[in-house]
Amino acid sequence: MRTWLNAIGVGLAALLLAACTRGEATPTHRELPLQVGVDLWAGYYPALLAEQLGYFRDEQVAVELSIPEDTDQLLVDFAAGSLDGIGVASGDTINVVEANPDSRIILFSDLSNGADVVLGMPPINVPEDLRGRAVGTNLGGFGELLVRQMLDQHGVLPSTVKLVNVDASQAVERLLANEIAAVHTWEPYASRARALGAKVLYSSRDADGLILDGFIFSGETLRARPTAVRRFVKAWFRAVEHWQAHPDEDDALLSRRLAASAGSVNSVSLSGIHLFTLEEERQLFEAGSTNRSARHVLQRFVDYFLSRGTLSALPDLDRLLDPNFLPAAK
Repeated sequence: MRTWLNAIGVGLAALLLAACTRGEATPTHRELPLQVGVDLWAGYYPALLAEQLGYFRDEQVAVELSIPEDTDQLLVDFAAGSLDGIGVASGDTINVVEANPDSRIILFSDLSNGADVVLGMPPINVPEDLRGRAVGTNLGGFGELLVRQMLDQHGVLPSTVKLVNVDASQAVERLLANEIAAVHTWEPYASRARALGAKVLYSSRDADGLILDGFIFSGETLRARPTAVRRFVKAWFRAVEHWQAHPDEDDALLSRRLAASAGSVNSVSLSGIHLFTLEEERQLFEAGSTNRSARHVLQRFVDYFLSRGTLSALPDLDRLLDPNFLPAAK
C-alpha cells in the first residue's frame, strides 16, 4: 500500500480543498495476490523462478506461492477455495473436478520422463518380486495408475499386490523403515532413497507420456481475474525460456529459494523432466488418440478411476481443458 508522509501548512490545506472540490477521492486499489500452491517438483519451479526474477512484477500480477509438501493437503486446500490454483499431476485433477466441476486446467508445465519412480529395497529388484508384497502410492491419485501400469507390463496380477496409501513426501521413510516393499515417489525425494540403496523398479519413462503435470485454477478465479491469470501464464513462459538459456544461474537462484521453504530437500534438477514450450503446449490441448494429447491421457485416468469405483461420474474433459489463458500466437 502507498504510505502517506506528513503534510503541513499550505500543502495540507491545498489537498483538503482539492478533495472538497472534486468530491470524495477514490482510494488506491491493490489487487489481492493469486494464491498458488505447488508440489515439491522441479517441473513447477518456473513459477518460483518467475517470482525470483521479477517476472510477476513485470507483468503486473501479484502471486503468493506455497509448497506444502503434502499433495493431499494441497488438493484439500484447493477444493476448500483457499488456493486460486495448484500445480499437480493431471491425473490428480480428475477427482478434484468431481468435487468441483468448475475447475479448469489452463497450463501443462511438464512431462515426467523418468523422474517419477517406483523404488524397492533389496531383495526387491524387479516388479515381479512384488507378488505378495505391499506397494505404497497416493491412492486415488496419478501414482496409483502408474503402479498398476507397472504391474500390468510385468505380468503381475494386481490381486497379488497390496496397495497402501502413502504420500510421496513420506514414501522414502516408509520404505527405509521396511514398512512396505516398494513405493512410488518422485524427485527430489527419490534421490535420497537411491543414495541409501533403493533400486528403481519402474519409472515414468517406461509409462510413455502418462504423467503430465500442470496448473488447475478455480472457475471462480478465472471469471473474476482472467487478466491476472493470463499474466501469471505469460510470466511462466518467460521463466521457462530464461531457465533453459541460463541453467547454472537459475539453478543457484532456485536452490536459495527452496532452502528457505523446503529445508534440505531442495534439488532443482530437471533430470527426467521435460518442460513444455508454448508450441508443445498448444499441441497438448488438441484432440488425439495417443499420450501426446492431454485429453487422451486424462481419459485413461477417468477410465481407471471408474473401474476402481473411486469416481462416480464422468467429468467433462472438454470443459476441464481450457487453453484460452495461453499467450496469443505470435
